[in-house]
Amino acid sequence: MDKLQVLAIVPEGVEDIAKQEAEEMLGVDVSCERGFILFSISHLKDALRFAYFAHTVIRVMLLADKIAVNNPMELSQILKNSKPVMPFPIQTGLKFAARSYNPDTKAIEEALGGYIHKELKLEVDLGNPDVIFLSFLDGNNLYYGIDVAGIDLSKREYKVFLNSSALKATIAFSLLKIGGWSMKKILLDPFCGSGEIAIEAALYKSGISPHHFNKSKFLLSRLLNVDMAEFDRKTDGGKEAIFALDKKFSSVSSAKKNAKIANVVNHVKFSRLDMSWLDTKFDKKTVDILVTNPPRISKFSDKKAIMKVYKELFYQAEFVLKDDGKIVILTTNKDEFLGYASEYKFKLIHERKVYSGKQQLDVMVFSK
Repeated sequence: MDKLQVLAIVPEGVEDIAKQEAEEMLGVDVSCERGFILFSISHLKDALRFAYFAHTVIRVMLLADKIAVNNPMELSQILKNSKPVMPFPIQTGLKFAARSYNPDTKAIEEALGGYIHKELKLEVDLGNPDVIFLSFLDGNNLYYGIDVAGIDLSKREYKVFLNSSALKATIAFSLLKIGGWSMKKILLDPFCGSGEIAIEAALYKSGISPHHFNKSKFLLSRLLNVDMAEFDRKTDGGKEAIFALDKKFSSVSSAKKNAKIANVVNHVKFSRLDMSWLDTKFDKKTVDILVTNPPRISKFSDKKAIMKVYKELFYQAEFVLKDDGKIVILTTNKDEFLGYASEYKFKLIHERKVYSGKQQLDVMVFSK
């Protein structure tokens, strides 16, 4: 079979993490663009496996074509002259839906849907399609192809019990990798909230797919008659622990319930503990990496109290982290951390902006 092109849509700011996932999982060369990655595969099952196990992706599609579009209203005419390469034969009579990832692109959906209906002799069914043709507009370049899963891969079935600090799972996992976490390192989140950081780490460490309970929904597996269970595996993540702490009982309870739903509750050590007591729970220099989403300063919060929390964070980290340990912080007020980091001899070694939907967030990585 000729090489097949795969496009994976990812949150802006974590393209390199998605690239790393694809390279490690499939051994392929990956190119990064803003908001997506591109790579080639030799087997259709590789697209399914990547969509099933990748933690950072939103959508994964098998590309049929890339065309230049200056005016979406002219797309119908442009499509008439295009020569898409379908990744596999599409049976006549299947039900399909044409959907666009980008907002405000209804004209693209209509033009693409009309083209597919006419050229491939497929019937439209927006509610229960057999195959979804997905389009993605990047500037004036329109990519379209077959949506591998047919669902939003950034969503997690385990996210049932949430609080105001809940994170997108794609961002939570990316924080881990931005900081260099691996399954052989002891991980601590002292503000666990709904538990996304710890749960994503536990899923990765245990080898459980983030979509384990959604495998029956993957449209491509139905079309190819592939049993998704053949991809399931377990890994020996070692005995290094994942600690999820929070001073609020409600947060610890929510995180633990979510971990049970994800089937990883035995891989995480949950505790109700105020961060100021970390040095009573952990021996000195025993934690490899602290990854967290601390409380944020807003017009509704007590800034003085939160600044005290930030200071305590670095004070406690100075005690519990190993000499080569790292702190990874997700925040909307990054400047408030720098003074305390310097006070406890932590250096800012990496920073970047990531996007959770339209919300811009800052990621900061500190080390000694």
